[in-house]
Amino acid sequence: GVLTWLCESFPKHLLAKLPFLSSMEVTRFALPVSLCVGLLLAGSIDSWWSAVTRWWPSKENHARRTMARVVIAVLVVAAFFPLLNTYSVPFRVTTANEPSWYKRNATHLAPGTAVLTLPFAYGVKSQPMAWQAESDDAFDLIGGWAFVPGGNGVKDEIMSPLKGPVEALHELSRWPSCTTVSEENTIRSALMKWRPLVIVEVPHFAKPGTRAAMTATSGLAPRHTNGAWVWTITRATHLGAMLKMRRAPSCRTSDLSKSR
Repeated sequence: GVLTWLCESFPKHLLAKLPFLSSMEVTRFALPVSLCVGLLLAGSIDSWWSAVTRWWPSKENHARRTMARVVIAVLVVAAFFPLLNTYSVPFRVTTANEPSWYKRNATHLAPGTAVLTLPFAYGVKSQPMAWQAESDDAFDLIGGWAFVPGGNGVKDEIMSPLKGPVEALHELSRWPSCTTVSEENTIRSALMKWRPLVIVEVPHFAKPGTRAAMTATSGLAPRHTNGAWVWTITRATHLGAMLKMRRAPSCRTSDLSKSR
């Protein structure tokens, strides 16, 4: 436990200079630290409980044994209070909150139709990937993420072959009111390439202003279906002219300061 705790606390810039250890993710050492702490607590509780019986074995000392065990129980609760306060014990299992559109409409899409979700499916907490799984992979999802071998053959990195469109759509999802002309052009080119395509925005999960940003970028008006805003782009669809002007360069900075 001490060894893994020291590894977890080791400065990253120094760890990167060491052979073999440079490819390790220091946060992973938190798992054996927690395991060792749990084993120490379990062994300590068991030892104290057994010691009480050895110290006061006779019936005449029943009151003392009882009092000592009450003290041990109180100390155990105090030791585990941070855990009980952080997590619900026992752990609760809940059903994924799948939006209605993915339950009722996704399975009826024409073969070969791709789905672009807003918020965009990218990053470790990508909920649209879960919606796709809940729909039994009934559609092709634009985006997604995976851990792949890094460029140096050692470290993992999150990447996508979509490159430019990924960055632009990720920015539109995070900062819909600040989409630049360059990002709009990148998105428009990608939309034309991905036809036939359905763009789905779930307002409950998307940032405010996402619908307006996508409407302005595509030049198409969405329709509201089963709690979602939907844009349909077929092979014959011609995207309209962009409606938005370039926003001030400080837009994202000001929004970030507000969110903080």
